[in-house]
Amino acid sequence: MDRNTSVPDEHGEAATAWTHMAAAMHDTAAREGAALENDGGHGFETLGRPLLWRTFRGTSFVRDAVAVERDELAHQWRVIPKYDRLFQALLTILEGFDVVQSTGTRVVPPDPVRTGRLDAELARLDAAKRTWLAAYPDLATNLELLETCIAHLPGVLDGSVAATDVLFPEGSLHLVEGVYRGNRNSDYYNRLLACGIAATVADLTERRPKSEKIRILEIGAGTGGSSAFVLEALKPWSDRLVYWYTDISVKFLNHARTHFQPHYPFVEPQLFDVARAPDAGEIPPGTCDLAFATNVLHATPHIGRTLRHLAAMMTPGGIAMINEPTHIQHFGTLTFGLLDGWWLFEDGERRIPHSPLLDRDAWTRSLRENGFAEVACFGRGERSAVASLQHVITARYDGVPRPSAEPREAPTRVKTYGPFKPMNADLIQAQRAGAKLSDRKREYLAAFTEHYRGKNPTSRANAQKFRARYADQRAIAFFHPTLKELCFPLELDEAEGAALRDVDGNEYLDIAMDFGCNLFGHRAPFLVEAMRGRIANGLALGMRPPSAARAAELLCELTGHERAVFTQSGTEAVMTAVRLARHATGRHQIVIFANSYHGHADGVLAYGMIEDGRLLTKPISPAIPPGMVRDVVVLDYNTPASLAWIDRHRDSLAAVLVEPMQSRGLHQHPGPFLRELRRLTEAADVALIFDEMITGFRTHPGGAQAWFGVRADLCTYGKVLGGGIGQGAIGGRARYLDGIDGGTWRYGDDSFPAVERTFFAGTHSQNTLGMAAVEAVLSHLRQAGPELQHALNRTCAEMARRLNAFFIAEEVPMMVQYFASLFRFEPNGPLSPIDQSLFVYTLRDKGIMISEIGNNFLSTAHRPEDIDRLVAVVAEAVSDLRLGGFLPRRKPARAPILPEPPYRTDTAPKTGSPKWGALLAELDIP
Repeated sequence: MDRNTSVPDEHGEAATAWTHMAAAMHDTAAREGAALENDGGHGFETLGRPLLWRTFRGTSFVRDAVAVERDELAHQWRVIPKYDRLFQALLTILEGFDVVQSTGTRVVPPDPVRTGRLDAELARLDAAKRTWLAAYPDLATNLELLETCIAHLPGVLDGSVAATDVLFPEGSLHLVEGVYRGNRNSDYYNRLLACGIAATVADLTERRPKSEKIRILEIGAGTGGSSAFVLEALKPWSDRLVYWYTDISVKFLNHARTHFQPHYPFVEPQLFDVARAPDAGEIPPGTCDLAFATNVLHATPHIGRTLRHLAAMMTPGGIAMINEPTHIQHFGTLTFGLLDGWWLFEDGERRIPHSPLLDRDAWTRSLRENGFAEVACFGRGERSAVASLQHVITARYDGVPRPSAEPREAPTRVKTYGPFKPMNADLIQAQRAGAKLSDRKREYLAAFTEHYRGKNPTSRANAQKFRARYADQRAIAFFHPTLKELCFPLELDEAEGAALRDVDGNEYLDIAMDFGCNLFGHRAPFLVEAMRGRIANGLALGMRPPSAARAAELLCELTGHERAVFTQSGTEAVMTAVRLARHATGRHQIVIFANSYHGHADGVLAYGMIEDGRLLTKPISPAIPPGMVRDVVVLDYNTPASLAWIDRHRDSLAAVLVEPMQSRGLHQHPGPFLRELRRLTEAADVALIFDEMITGFRTHPGGAQAWFGVRADLCTYGKVLGGGIGQGAIGGRARYLDGIDGGTWRYGDDSFPAVERTFFAGTHSQNTLGMAAVEAVLSHLRQAGPELQHALNRTCAEMARRLNAFFIAEEVPMMVQYFASLFRFEPNGPLSPIDQSLFVYTLRDKGIMISEIGNNFLSTAHRPEDIDRLVAVVAEAVSDLRLGGFLPRRKPARAPILPEPPYRTDTAPKTGSPKWGALLAELDIP
C-alpha cells in the first residue's frame, strides 16, 4: 500500500471507517496479491510482438526497407485523422518491441538481421500461445481479443473497418467481458475493492442509528463486473443500504433490474454521468457516504472536472474508491485503443503518454487538488514479486482543495468533435506537411501560384475586399496553409448548359453542377420558360400558387408516395420528417448512421462512440447542446451489427433515418442492408426515412426507392427537385403526412381534419417561383421517362471506367467511385492533402470546375466531347503535377468497386401505385 496523508481528520467517524477500510485492504493485498505471482499480463507483451509482426510484415514499409518520415508512413498506411494518436502510440509500441527504430522524425524498418529474428519468433508463435494458455487458461478470451484487434489494425487505421465491429462482432460483448471479470487479475482487484467497501460499511453501520441508511454510489456499473463482488460482500447489511447502480445507458440499468435487483433489493438503478455537473435529480448531491468506479473515470475528457463532479456527490468524510490500471499496458492500447472513447481525454499532461490512463502519482495529485484529504493506493501488496499494473485508489473527501506545487503543462490536444474537425486542427497537420516540401515542390508551387493568381485577379481581389463583412463557409472549405494564396472562390459571370464563365473571363466545363442540384444543365429551356412566366405574373406569397398542388400530385405519381409537403430547404425537410415520425409513433429515439449527412439541424449533427461497451452519442460541433442529440443513436452503416441493434431496440425507436446510398461512401453495396432494414422497421412500426436529397430523381424517377426496391415510409427530397432553386419536399404515407394538416376531408359532409397535428410552418415553403420550378422539373421527368437517368448513368459509368484505367496504367493513387451520375475522385493509396488539393486547383486552372467538397455530377447537358475533354485534362493535370514532384507513382491499393446494380423487379415489394410498378419495370438492369 502506498499512502499520502498529511491533513488532520476533523471527521472522527470517517477517520475510523477509513482506518478499518485501509487495514482490511492492506491485509487482503498482502494475503492474495503476493499469491498472485503473475497475472499473465506480461505474457501479453511477449505475444504482442509476433502478432504485430505478422500483421505488418507484408507492408511496403517493411518490404522496401527504406526509412521514412512519420507523416509519410501515416500516408502509406492511409491513417485517417481520428486515429493519429493511435498511430503514434502504435509506433511507440513497435519501437519498444524493437520492430522499428526512430531517428528524430524518421522511422527505420528492421534490417535483415532483425527481420530474421522476428520471423523466427513468428514461427514459434503457435507454440508460445499454447504454452501461455496452458499457464493462463482463464485469459483465453483476452488473447482472442488481442489477436482479433491486431489482425484488423490496418483496416481500422485506414477507416475501412469499424472498430466497433472488431471488438463487438454483431453487437456481442463476449470478447470484452473477459477483460473485466472471470480472470485472476480482474477478480483479484474486484475482491480487493469489495473488501474495502464491506469494511467501510461494517464500521459505519455500527456507529450510526439503525434508522439511518448508508448510501453507496457505483459509477459506470455497466454489466456489473465489479458489482457482483461488491453486492455479495454487502449482503449482511442489506436492510441498512441504499445502493445506486448507475450508468449512462438504460440498457445496463435494465441489466441490473434483471440480474441484481431480485437478489439485492437495496439496489436502485439510476442514470448518472460523472462527466457532467450533477444536478438535484434522483441522486441528490452531497449525500453519498461511499462512491466507487471500475475502469470508468479515465474515459472522461477532463479528470479534474470529473473528480470535482464526484466530490460534489460526497458527504463530508465520504470515501471514494477508484479501480483503474495505473501503468500503460500494450494490451489496452492494441484493443480498447481502437475505440474512439479511449482517446476522449483532453488533459494529456495528466495522462500516461500515448494513453488515457493515470499513474498512481497523477491520481493522488488530482484527488488532492479536488478536495480529497487522504489517498491510498492498493496493488498486489508489498511482498509481491511482480509489479502492480493496476491499483484500487481510495480517498477520503473533506472538501479542501490542495493545489499541486508542480507546474502544469498546457494541454496540447486540439479538441475535435467526431466527424467535425476544427480548422486549427487541420492547420497544425497541414503546417507540418507544408514545412517538409522539397525544393523541387516549392519551386513548382511558387510558379503555379503566381500563374493561378494572375489568371483570376478579380475573384481573388473580391475575396480579400469582402472577407471582413461576408462570413462565407465555402470560402475556406479548401484552406491549407501551404496553399493559402490559392484559396479564394471563383466568382460566376454566366452559366449555360455544362459551361461556366467567371468574372475574369475564364471558361469551365462544370462537373460540380451546383452540388447536385442541376440534372439538366444551366438555363435549361423548360426551366427558364417556367420561371419567366411566373416572374411576369408576380411572385406574391399570400395566395397559394396552383403549381404547388400540381407539383405534389406529380411527386406522388413519380415516387409512389401517398402525400407530399414542400419545405424551404433540405435541412427543413429532414427536420420535419423526423418530427412527423415521432408524432405518429409516439416515440422519441431515432437511429442515424455514421458518415451520413442530413443537413445542419442540431438534432441530426451527432456522432456515436462506444465507451466500455456502452453506445454514446455526442454533438459533432461546438455550440450544439448535448441534449439535442440525447434521443439520437448513431450506428455503423451497412453492417449486420447495426441491424441486430435495431432489432433489439425496435420498441423504443420512432424512426431510422438513412441515406440509401451514402454520398461519401459510393463503394458500398447497401441493397440487402436496406431491404432487411425495411423488414425490421415495418415489423416494429418504426418509420423508415430515406434521405433522398442526392439520390432523389437523379438515380431514377422513383429515386433510390426504385433503384433498391425498398418502399420507405417517408422520403426527403431537394437538390434536383428545384432545378437550382432552393426547395425541399417530403413524400410518404398518409399516416405520417396527415400530421401536417390533419388529414383528408371533404366538403358537403361531416368530415374534418381529424388527425392530431404537429407544428409545421415556413414562409417560403411553397414560394411561387420555387413551385413553378418544381412543377417544371417533375413534368419534364415524367415526360422523359426513366431513359433520361439510364442514359446519364451509362455515361457516368463509361467515364469512370476510362479514368480508372488511366489511374491504374499510370500508377496514380486515385480512383473514381460512382453511383448513377454522382462520382468522386478518391485516394487509392497514400495521397497527401497537398496532392489532393493541388489536383483540384490544377483541374480548375485547366478549365474543369470540380467541387471542393468531393461530390461531382453529370447532367443531361454534358456531351460526349465534354467527357473526352475531362479525361484528357485529368491526364494533363497528373503529368504537370508529377513534373513538380507531386502525385508520385504508386500502385493503387485496391481496384475500384463497381456500384450495386438496380434491384430486380421480380422481387420488388408490392405497392398500390400503378405508376410505381411501371417505373420499376423500366429499370435498366445490366
